[in-house]
Amino acid sequence: MSFLRDFLDGTRDHLVWVDLEDYAARVFANEAADWRENPTRQAGALHMANRVIGAGVLTLDATAFFLGEGGGSGGGGLSTILSALDNTRAAGFLAETVDATLHALSGSADLVLSLDSPADVLQRHGEAPEFDAMDDLSNCYIELLRPLADRSVVGVVLRSQATDGISEDEAEATEPLFSAAEYFGWPAGYETATESGETPGDFALNASGSGGNRRIGGGLGAGFWSGNSAPPKLAFLFGRIPADATPETVAAQAARLKRGATS
Repeated sequence: MSFLRDFLDGTRDHLVWVDLEDYAARVFANEAADWRENPTRQAGALHMANRVIGAGVLTLDATAFFLGEGGGSGGGGLSTILSALDNTRAAGFLAETVDATLHALSGSADLVLSLDSPADVLQRHGEAPEFDAMDDLSNCYIELLRPLADRSVVGVVLRSQATDGISEDEAEATEPLFSAAEYFGWPAGYETATESGETPGDFALNASGSGGNRRIGGGLGAGFWSGNSAPPKLAFLFGRIPADATPETVAAQAARLKRGATS
């Protein structure tokens, strides 16, 4: 059973997808310094957090294992980025964390890998988001994901801070990555920022590269997790729990989500 695939196939009419990594790291792992280097700790924290939330899909930030939290920043340009993404030690921790998380979840939720969009990564490292650089980074992402293709991961998502959608150049540069995801049997998509710049906002899920089904999800942004709103009546609910969210409020909102799913 896969929550995401069943939803895309039309055999499930409701999907809750939550990115709770930052929240889990603070509340269930006490912001451990070895968060990205302790697969058991990270997997356990994600599982414990989702026992409260009850999401059908969780996200694991693959970029952070190589570039640091938030995708890193600073100079050095493309060569520094590509070198960091070729780090075998980081790749080992990512693979072990994927395995540990899948074991901890034991089918109670799907696991999707996220990658920061090539344009965002390049800009944070002082590099212009030109086509050739984004193409190089997209191909590097493919090699990063290839060893995980035989795991029970169910998808990959590119996270973008762009409020007006991705550029044509980035769409073209990342097409090989979407094609590779399709070959791996993974739905793929973009998470895009809202007009106010908050991420996540609306999420466009592309079921098969640049074509196929599109499912737009949202509604579970910071405002929801602060207790200021009820769950919207959407078939596809998606959002990220802020790291500094209040646990009692998060639990109360999660209960509202669960009641909505059964009503």
